[in-house]
Order: sequence, then C-alpha cells, then structure tokens
Amino acid sequence: MTFHDENLPIPAERSWWHASVAFPTPHSGAARTLATALAGQRFHFLRKDAGVRLRTEQPVTGLLDQLVADRVLTGWTGGIYEPETHAFGGPEGMAVAHDVFCADSPAALAETGTSGARERTVMLLSAMIRAAGLDPFEAGDVHARWAALRPPVAPPHGPALDTALSAMRRLMNADAALRPDAEAGWTERVAAFEDAGRRLRLLADDGRLIRGIRGVLAHHAIFAFNRAGIPAETQAATAWLGRHVAFSTGEGDVSTRKSAPAEPSLPRMETTVTSATDPHQYREALAQRLVDSGHLHSQTAIDAFRTTDRHAFLPDVDLESAYKEDAVPIKHDDHGEMISCISAPSIVATQLEQLGAQPGHKVLEAGAATGYNAALLGKIVSPGGQVWTLDVDQDLVAGAGKHLADAGIDNATAVMADGAAGLPEHAPYDRIIFTVGAGDVPVKILDQLAPAGAWSCRCGSAAASPAASPLNATERRGRPSPARWPPSSRCARASATTCTPSCRWPGRATCVWRRSASRMSTATPCAPFSTSSRPSSTPE
Repeated sequence: MTFHDENLPIPAERSWWHASVAFPTPHSGAARTLATALAGQRFHFLRKDAGVRLRTEQPVTGLLDQLVADRVLTGWTGGIYEPETHAFGGPEGMAVAHDVFCADSPAALAETGTSGARERTVMLLSAMIRAAGLDPFEAGDVHARWAALRPPVAPPHGPALDTALSAMRRLMNADAALRPDAEAGWTERVAAFEDAGRRLRLLADDGRLIRGIRGVLAHHAIFAFNRAGIPAETQAATAWLGRHVAFSTGEGDVSTRKSAPAEPSLPRMETTVTSATDPHQYREALAQRLVDSGHLHSQTAIDAFRTTDRHAFLPDVDLESAYKEDAVPIKHDDHGEMISCISAPSIVATQLEQLGAQPGHKVLEAGAATGYNAALLGKIVSPGGQVWTLDVDQDLVAGAGKHLADAGIDNATAVMADGAAGLPEHAPYDRIIFTVGAGDVPVKILDQLAPAGAWSCRCGSAAASPAASPLNATERRGRPSPARWPPSSRCARASATTCTPSCRWPGRATCVWRRSASRMSTATPCAPFSTSSRPSSTPE
C-alpha cells in the first residue's frame, strides 16, 4: 500500500491561542486584573518568569493590547502552544488535563499573591488522587515522583518535622469540598479535580493512557502548583512532606477511599523544608532520600552518607548534579567509551547494606573509581577498621588516593593492583566487595576471605552503573582476558540458588556470599537495583 502525506490521519485536537504575557513588578494586581478581564473566556495558563503563558479558546489580542495601553501589563507576544501530550498520558489524557486546567485557572490567577495557595492546592491534588482510586502507597509514589522532578531539599528534624507532617497529613486527608468559609467557586474546583481523577482511572483501566497514571498525576501536581504560584523549591518541600506522610508512618495515615471533614481553617505548613544550598544540606537530603526509598537502613551507613561529601570525589561536576540519583562517568578511553564511573547513590547504598561491614573490619574493594565508596566504607568500619581499594588504572588510583586524603579518610588506601588477584599481603579480610561487574568468582579472592567473612559482587558482566575498571570494561565488551582472570568458579558453583543464568535480574543485581568453616554459602539472594535517572521537568 502506498501512503501519501495528505492521506495520513491527523488526530483532532483543540486549537488554543497562545500568548506570553509580561507583568510589571509587583505583579499580583496585574494578575488579578487579567483574571477579571478574562471572565467568560475559557482559558488556562502557566506562570513563567515575570508573567504567564496564556492559552485561550479565542484570540484575545484586543484585550491584551488594551491592558498594555492601561499599563496593567508590560507587554505580550504571540506564539504556538505545544501541549505536553505524552507527559499527560496521550491525547485523551491531555483532554482531561485541559478540562481541569480551565476549571482551576480563573481562581488560581485571581488568587495570585494571596495566602494559603499551597494548602489549597494540596487539598485539590489529594482529591484528585483519591478519585483516581490510588491506594495509600500509590499516593505516596505520586509524591515521590513529583519530588524527583523538583530541586533537592534539606529535610527538617525534631519538632519542626512533626509540625509540618501533622499539617500535611490533615490536608491530604480532609474532604476539600467541605472546607468552611471557602472562596466562591471552590466546590466547583474540587469537583473538577475529582472528575479528572475518575476519568484518568477509567482511561488507565481501559489501557488508553500511554503513560502510567502515577506519572501523569505527578505531572498534574507540578502544573497545579505552578498555577498556584508555588516556587519549585516550595513544591519540592511539599512533595517531600507528602511522600514522608505516606511512607514513614504507616498505611492508615493517608486516606484514599474516604476523607475526613475539613477543619475550620486551613492548617498552615511552615516552610520547614528548604532547598539545598550548601554541601551539608545536599548530604542530608541524599541520605534521607536513600532512607525513604529503603536503600539505607543501618545507622552506620546512614551516618557515613550524611558526613561524606560526594561532590568532593567529583571535582568536575557541579554541586547539584553530584548528589542526583545518577551514575557519573569519570574516565573514557581513546574512542570515547566510558571505562569508569561512580555509581548511582542507590546502588552504592544497596551494596554497602548487603555487605554488612562492621567497626573493626578489614575490607578489600575491587574498583577504586573516585574513592567515594572506599570513603564510606572507611567511616563504616571505624574505629579500628581498614579499607584497601584496588584498581589497575594508575590515574584512578592516584585520583582516589588524593580524594581520600583531602577528605581526611586515614583508614582507606588506594592501591594499584588487579582486583581479581586481590591483595594477599593484608589478608584475610572480613569483607570483600567488587564494585565492578563480575560474572565469575575469582578463586584467589575466596582464599583471602576470613572465616565467617562475606564477599559481595555485582553479578553479571553488565552490572548496572558499574564503577568500571578496565577489567570490567574488557568483560563488558565481551572479550574476557584469561591473563586478567585466574581460574575461577562460576557463581552457580559458589551458590546453587543465586546469580545463575536464570537469575531474575541478570546483570542488574548484587549477590553476597558468606563463608562458613568449610565452604561458601549464600545468605543474601540477588537484589534488583533501581537505576532510572531523574529528569528535570519544567512546565512549558
């Protein structure tokens, strides 16, 4: 069959007139005047810089020109509206979004600069999530996804945290429609958000969304809070609180099937969660994120993450990027292929928790990378413990050694040596960790493990986000070097139950072997890693 461009189907989509509108400073009065002038129009908007991106069903050229002439606006320019159709679940999901945008926009624009915007929007979003039929932990996942798309935040502690969580919990569980002394049109706004939630659930159940419903709802959260004039940093704080309410205190704390009567006034959430602006805040935020996600749980590991500057081991990376949930390449070969990287924080945390190093332990690490993992281990095994981290790349060894020295880690040493051969002069080791992918168990390594010791590796040659030494890079390219790898036991021989070709997560897991007096036995099965990156999202 021959296809011609003119015969291709074009989905019907509402055409919105678009204008970028600039406000004077301060802009609250201009926003309210614009809202009044647009009365009777069906429109929606997003805040951008010192103005809004306005979308209307009919052109409003004359109206905007008059507002400029009256010096209400400083100017406007036309443009083309490009809806984020995929982000909202496809054409039908975008239609739902436009309906709720238009139902919320008149009041949101008129309320510019008024108090309580954040609290009102929490109630509206919670009504939408309940109507979509999400269970408590699914609701928490919406907030977690939303938080992942906002800047890092430093969480509060003590009474400040309790106060903020209490307010957030009441707002998330309240019946928004029963809020007393609400503004005119509030009930209709609540109904629009609830209707959107129900429609999204029907689309999801019918398989007509091209994206998961929780991801769609997280995007709705960003847009709703943008319309309310809530800055990205405050959004991050709110998302963090919502996630914490859902995951940290039990299933009964987030209602999704029924809601409690609204209180006489909106409980205020003090801005106790702030955007991270210094290394201490980034460290705290990273540690808390790993605790909330379940990757960290032992106090020694938590303390190590809270006190170790990840950015100090990544001198060529900006502060914010250094603490993201991403692997960071640190060396490439002559062809531009990555041969070493520092693993994503969740992967590092998972393997350290599985390893179970204790104060006083001697630890051998294969794969020095930047030295960050060795620094964490050094703190975990203090006092009295010692760490040796190995690599065959002199540049990496020198860099790791410098980073460790600069960080004041005096019980971790970077050594140029083949990880497969180990470091017999300091054996036996209480713990051995491979932060490179390993499909085999090198026999020489097993001989250096102390009785009752444990050895952790990333199973498979394509371990997720490995800190890849040339050894690992050679294996990953499918050209294992017999000279590098001594005669070895397959993982299946060391353990009959894990890291076999039928492993559920081949190449994306860690395994831990614990040594008894006579043989190696497995105590910890393969564990999957979550390695998805966290893209930024800014409403357009």
